[in-house]
Amino acid sequence: MNKILVLLSTYNGEKYLEQQLTSILNQENVEVDILIRDDGSTDNTVQILEKYNNLKNVSWFQGENLGPAFSFQDLIFNSSLDYDFFAFSDQDDVWISNKLFTGIHHISTYKTIPALFYSDYQIVDSNLNKLNNKISTKDYTLGNVLLGEAPLGCTMLFNKELIKLLRIKRSNYLRMHDHWTILTCLAYDGYIYFEKDKLIYYRQHLNNVVGIASFGTKIKRYYKSFMTADHERLKQAKEFYAIHENFISKDAKLLINELTSYQDTLSNKFKVIFNKNLTIKSYKNLLFIISILCNKF
Repeated sequence: MNKILVLLSTYNGEKYLEQQLTSILNQENVEVDILIRDDGSTDNTVQILEKYNNLKNVSWFQGENLGPAFSFQDLIFNSSLDYDFFAFSDQDDVWISNKLFTGIHHISTYKTIPALFYSDYQIVDSNLNKLNNKISTKDYTLGNVLLGEAPLGCTMLFNKELIKLLRIKRSNYLRMHDHWTILTCLAYDGYIYFEKDKLIYYRQHLNNVVGIASFGTKIKRYYKSFMTADHERLKQAKEFYAIHENFISKDAKLLINELTSYQDTLSNKFKVIFNKNLTIKSYKNLLFIISILCNKF
């Protein structure tokens, strides 16, 4: 039976944490351990975690508040490699019982290259009532991930080869752990599989650290991200290149170099704008073009 380590970061998650832990421990046809890092909770989360002290397959530790991206990075570097597969978990969702087994089925044959599985998800309210949602899940490429696209980390499962690459060196700049994970897989020419079945209930509530936004909120968020942020996508691309330059594929090097040098000349800007490998479908691509022309990316 395959051994899986689930990495879970908690922060003030007292309301829904036990329900999520139960859904992870009830996963079928797999051997599951859970490693939890508490990211400086101030509610009763730690007291809830103490209830699991007697379970051999649940372990946890406390840390300072780093935010979700760096809290998950800390989990990656504190995890044991004595597992076949690894998965990220949020603290407030509920997993369908065959989530992990389904993921393993699709990537288990890839033993010598990085492999990543992710699935669709059902958006629900705080009481797990289904909300009408149409999730447009796309085929992710290195280009659109560099521009900020990524599947939800809580839907991901990946193999040992990928976590080894994630552990080459800690990053000093992370937008989010899920962006970094799929970016690593793609830059090393890894395998990615998308499952169209909805395998988690993705809970939306007032205290979500990250969640689904309304269309109007998304427009404002993307505008702020592309036009007024501190070059967060560019910083992440440069940081990734600095860590992985000597190991990633030639095509990945060329694409990242082209993007990260866009500010050098006007010619470089137009190379990026007209590069078919650096596009995002939808209105966000227009924001990307404007951000390049205005040196805001």
